[in-house]
Amino acid sequence: MAHPVIPPTHRSCSNAVRSYSGRSRSDNARVRAVCRSQDRADSLVVPFGRDGAGAIVSWAVTAGRNLLVHQRDTENFPNLPLTLMATGVLSRRTHELFVADPHHRHHWLAGSRNATDWGASWADTPEGIGRMLTELDSAAAGPRRLLLLAGLSTTIAKLDLPDRERLTDLVTTARDRNLTVVATSSDHGARWFPDGLIAAFDDVLVRDNGHSTVHRNPLRHGG
Repeated sequence: MAHPVIPPTHRSCSNAVRSYSGRSRSDNARVRAVCRSQDRADSLVVPFGRDGAGAIVSWAVTAGRNLLVHQRDTENFPNLPLTLMATGVLSRRTHELFVADPHHRHHWLAGSRNATDWGASWADTPEGIGRMLTELDSAAAGPRRLLLLAGLSTTIAKLDLPDRERLTDLVTTARDRNLTVVATSSDHGARWFPDGLIAAFDDVLVRDNGHSTVHRNPLRHGG
């Protein structure tokens, strides 16, 4: 299976090695990042449960790839993995953190001293999320890494058309902006989403009967 391509501005080390486990299907990418040449503090790998064979399914935040997580709105998953992701980037200062949180799953960020001191923004209203997207859209290209966590279905439903288009553009041009987008969505079809939004995610994580699978997004990779 071909290894994911990481653009130079997103490379966390010069000789990254990715290992894959589980079934040999070409769209299965249960990813564990191993980098022998870098300081491990710069690597952030988050577990997302186990696959059908019992192997841990994890995803590297520092790989510079957008991730879409399919789940029901009534599910708590992946609240814990995303919380680990948020606290990890704050404590290691690997990214500036932006959270569009209409479900109030990460409201603790609103009063977090670390979030304020280390560069994190949290919003739960259409107006607040719109301002956050505008801030991200105006961020100058540079070496700093940005991470946007978003409850996608509800966020899109609440935003007006200009902000929907702004979010779509951010996800589509994420690599050029040194931006990583991790979003959850309860709508698998997403036909009412803006054109090109779902195709802009590199990887898709699906939960089925309590098992997790991460695969490449067929809409993006032509599979």
